[in-house]
Amino acid sequence: MSLVTRSAAPYRFTIAGPDGKPVTAFAADQTKRLHFYAIRSDLNGFQHIHPVMAKEGVWAAHPAGLAPGSWRMFATFTPATGPGKGTAFVLSRTVTVTVPGSAATIPLPAASSATTVGGYTVTVKGA
Repeated sequence: MSLVTRSAAPYRFTIAGPDGKPVTAFAADQTKRLHFYAIRSDLNGFQHIHPVMAKEGVWAAHPAGLAPGSWRMFATFTPATGPGKGTAFVLSRTVTVTVPGSAATIPLPAASSATTVGGYTVTVKGA
C-alpha cells in the first residue's frame, strides 16, 4: 500500500468484528469515536487525526501532506456494542505506507530515562 503523492490523500479503512462484518457503533473516547495516528518509522513525523465514518463503517482519515518515508498507521477505539463492547483496542496493519520522495532519515537518540525539551524535563522511574 502506498500514497501516490505528498498531498492529503485519504486513508480509508473498516474495522471488522469477530463475525467479519464492519463495526459501526463506537463509544466516545476523549469526545471522539476513533483516533487515528500516522507515525513515521524514524519517529520524525506524527499526526493525530479524527477521521469520519461513512456508511457501512468505512472510515476516511486525511493525513496532511506526509513527508517522504515509511509511515505506520494506527487506530484506537472502543466498540459500543458486540463482543468487544467497552474494551479499548489499538489496531495497525503490518504494512507500512510509503510516501515517495527523498527521505532524510534522522537517527533516534540513545535510550534514556530522562530528557529535556523546551525547558521541561521528563523523567521515567521504575521498571
